[in-house]
Formats: sequence, structure tokens, C-alpha cells
Amino acid sequence: MLNVISFTIRQEFTPNHLLGRVSGTASTFMKLSLPLGMLLSGLWAEWLPIRGLFVISLISITIMFLKLRKHEIVQIE
Repeated sequence: MLNVISFTIRQEFTPNHLLGRVSGTASTFMKLSLPLGMLLSGLWAEWLPIRGLFVISLISITIMFLKLRKHEIVQIE
């Protein structure tokens, strides 16, 4: 869900002549943050019960969905 949203917003607001540079830089940062995300998710899975992780995930995705429904990019046709 976040991938589609970030690509859409980035392409909508980045000038055409800078789109390649911005996409490449953002992609590099996302790929570099993957090991940190895996480490943190492993630590969370070790400390929190699985049911709690799913509840946290459900709440965070619901909040993102509700916030993005009101964003101006949804109004673009």
C-alpha cells in the first residue's frame, strides 16, 4: 500500500526534469532502510505477541487509509 502511494505522490509533485533523480534517490533510501526494518520487525516479533502485532498493523493501516481518503491527490481525476 505504501509503495503505490509514495510512487504516486512522488510522480505527481516532482517536476518532469527531476523525476529520474528523485526516483533513484528515493529508491536507494528505501533499499538501504530494508535491513533496519527487518531488524526492528524481528525484535518486535520477539517481544510482542503475534496478536498484538496484527492489531498494531490493522490500526496503522486503517489510520493511513482514513487520512489518505481526505488527501487532495484523491480528488484528482
